[in-house]
Amino acid sequence: MQLYHGSMEPELKVGDIVLVKEVNEGELKKDDIISFRQGQGVVTHRIIELDENEKKYKTKGDNNNVEDKEEITYAQVEGKVVGRIPFLGKISGLLQGKITIIVIALMVYIYFSHASKVNRIKNRRKVKRMKHEEEKK
Repeated sequence: MQLYHGSMEPELKVGDIVLVKEVNEGELKKDDIISFRQGQGVVTHRIIELDENEKKYKTKGDNNNVEDKEEITYAQVEGKVVGRIPFLGKISGLLQGKITIIVIALMVYIYFSHASKVNRIKNRRKVKRMKHEEEKK
C-alpha cells in the first residue's frame, strides 16, 4: 500500500492509497501502472514503452506533459497497481500531523475526565439515596 500524490490523475486521485502486487519481470506490459523506487521515494506511473532487450521501462505520469527522465529497471519495480482505496490517504495524512495527534489526545483526556466526573456524581447520588432509604426504615 502506498499513498498516491497527483501525477496520475484522473486515473488515480490525490489522497488515494494504491494497492500494489508484486509481479515477475515478464508480466509487465505497456499501459500497466507500476510503482517503482526512485531515489528515496516511490513513484507510481504508467509504462509507456518497454525495451525487452535491455529490460528497461519508459514511464510517464498520465497528468505529466513529458515522460520520466530515467528509464526504470525491473530491480526498481515495487509492483503493479491492482487497485486503489479512494480518500483513505487523506485520513492517514491527517493522523500523521503532530497537531492532530495533540488534539486527539486532548479530546480523549477531556472525555475520560468528564466520564470520571459523571461517575463520581452518580456514586454520590447513589450513596445519598441509600442513606435516605435506610433512614426511612
